[in-house]
Amino acid sequence: AGVQRHFGCAGFRLGMYAPIRDFWTPKGHEGPASFKTKCLAAFTSGGISMFLISPADVVKTRIQADTNKGGAPRYPSPTRAYGMIVTQEGVSALWTGIGPNALRNATMNIFE
Repeated sequence: AGVQRHFGCAGFRLGMYAPIRDFWTPKGHEGPASFKTKCLAAFTSGGISMFLISPADVVKTRIQADTNKGGAPRYPSPTRAYGMIVTQEGVSALWTGIGPNALRNATMNIFE
């Protein structure tokens, strides 16, 4: 789940940055994008990528936090964890904590 989250998030952030930068660049602008435009594009792509990869982040966090002492893990695998979370809590549970996570990832993306 950690690998899914890391590579998915990095891939989305990098893949979306240029099209979003071009979207935020004013019409008729010549030359490289301004620092402000680059920051806005990085912030936007970071937030969107976290929204898209949030299910993997939730699964990773729950597997890491599983403290079933002495017994079998609550989630036997990342794949099963997705199904168990959706069955027991609904699809929206895969986006638990999306607000703070998206804001953190969007802000971090400006500086990476």
